[in-house]
Amino acid sequence: MSSRPDSDFLTLPPELIENITRQVAHKRDLAGMRTTCKTLNKPAANELFKFVYISPSEKDLGTWNSISEHDVIRRIPRHVVIYTQSDVEDHGAFSNDRERDEIGKDFKSALAALSRYPNLDSVSIKADHIGTSHTAYVVFDNGILPTHWPEAEDDGELYTWLEDEDGFPNLHETCLEEDQKSLDRLMEKIRSRR
Repeated sequence: MSSRPDSDFLTLPPELIENITRQVAHKRDLAGMRTTCKTLNKPAANELFKFVYISPSEKDLGTWNSISEHDVIRRIPRHVVIYTQSDVEDHGAFSNDRERDEIGKDFKSALAALSRYPNLDSVSIKADHIGTSHTAYVVFDNGILPTHWPEAEDDGELYTWLEDEDGFPNLHETCLEEDQKSLDRLMEKIRSRR
């Protein structure tokens, strides 16, 4: 018997370690694996960053920018989800319209960084909030409703952080299909650069 039985795990074939890593239920545990051992860093990072998302929340924008600027980690994501609304806890947190406009500009700049993710296979748009406990929230003119978009039809338009501009996807509810086509074209450009 080995004097260090914990190290026997690290002698397993990489495929088994990757399979075990895929079965870790909580991202917090994957983050811990990365800091625990150099051998576990790569498989944990591959699982942790294979799916990334962005929303017009300051925290999410900061995380997104950190990932897109990291030369190794930015190559990991395979799928990106763009939430057109900030975290529901951020709703109403802005002291003025100028602060909201600044976040909107930062969001546009962050979306432009999609091309920095060279291995993306897909991008999707969600016109709902990032909620807590897997609850989706939608903002209507008359308030926030916990729901799964797009159930409500006549309650008002979804609030969007982005204004329509030439050459930039508009993220309004009525144009979601066109937005997805636009993102699909962007994905084709990214794939052609590989």
